[in-house]
Amino acid sequence: MLGLVEAVLLRGAARVHGLLARREQAQTLAEYSLILTLIAVGVTVAGMIVFRTQITANFTAVTSCLTGSC
Repeated sequence: MLGLVEAVLLRGAARVHGLLARREQAQTLAEYSLILTLIAVGVTVAGMIVFRTQITANFTAVTSCLTGSC
């Protein structure tokens, strides 16, 4: 009888361990996606700062064409 109880407890412990391992993998994936998002936002902001004058000139040209003085 004791062997059966030990087997059930070991099986339960293995199941809990498997669930925790999957949870940690999901947490790691979420952390990597947040880091990747932060990098993408940083690159976008840096690009907008570097090309600020060209972006402004293009928006000005589009605005002038929309008002009819193209």
